[in-house]
Amino acid sequence: MDMRGYQRYREDSLNTMTQGELLLLLYDELIKRLTQAELSLGQENYEVFEGRITRYSRERSAAVSISSIIWTTPLTASSPSAPI
Repeated sequence: MDMRGYQRYREDSLNTMTQGELLLLLYDELIKRLTQAELSLGQENYEVFEGRITRYSRERSAAVSISSIIWTTPLTASSPSAPI
């Protein structure tokens, strides 16, 4: 598969998601990072564990910021997530 085509597909997918879908995607990634960190810790691979936790911490901070923006922004009729 052409990687440029895949990259374009990913960008288009992200650009057309609603705020709620983006937030859900972000939290799914956070769960994945914590699971990977837990597996690394169980294997006593502390370097990988530390990297996963560090990345989790950065992404969690972003998720909290995004959550506060999403839940304080009123929906408008032109908003893709506004009820019809």
